[in-house]
Amino acid sequence: MVGDIPPSYPDAILKGDVLTDLFEAVQARLKVILPESAFAHTILPPSPTKQTLQAIMKNGACVALGFAGWHRNENAGAFFRGDAIFPLSILLTHVTSRDLYLGTGQLRGMGVTGVMAAIAGGMHSWEVPTIGTCRLQGLHMSQSGDWFEERSALITAELIFNDVSLGNAETLALLEDFITLQSKVATVLEKKDE
Repeated sequence: MVGDIPPSYPDAILKGDVLTDLFEAVQARLKVILPESAFAHTILPPSPTKQTLQAIMKNGACVALGFAGWHRNENAGAFFRGDAIFPLSILLTHVTSRDLYLGTGQLRGMGVTGVMAAIAGGMHSWEVPTIGTCRLQGLHMSQSGDWFEERSALITAELIFNDVSLGNAETLALLEDFITLQSKVATVLEKKDE
C-alpha cells in the first residue's frame, strides 16, 4: 500500500469545512442586515491592536467579524461537536452623543440602539441550514480607551452556533485514509534511516 499513489488531503478539510461555511454565511448575513452602502465590512484579526482598530475606524461605520474558537460540548461522541464562536465588533462615529446613541433616522446614520436592534433581530435564532442556529450571547458597548474619539462607540457581540460538527463521514474517512497512509510512509522512512 505504501507504493500506492497517496490520497490527496481532503479538499473540504483544507478549506475549513463547516467553519468556513459558517464564517461566510455570517458575513453574508451581516452585509444584508448592515448594508455595504452604509457600513464598511472587514475581517477582525485575532488580536487587533490599537493601530488596527484606528485604521478600521477611518472607514466610518464599520462591521468587523472574527473567529474565536470551537469549544467541545459535553455530549460530543464519536465525532467532535462544539460551539463555534464568532466575535463581532461594530464601530460607529457621530457628531453628537444623541446621534451616537439614537441615530439620525437614516441607514447611514444608525446609532448604537439601531445597530443593536438590527443585530439582535437579524442574528439571534437565525438558522444556517444543516449547520446550526445562531445564539447571540449579548451586545455590549466596550470601553475604548483614550485613543478613541469622544463621539465614537465600539459595539461588541459574540455569535455562537451550538453543537456544530464536521458531520461529513465521507470527508472524515478521506482524512483518516490520508493520515493512515502518511503514518505508514513515515514508518517506512524511519526504518530505512536505521
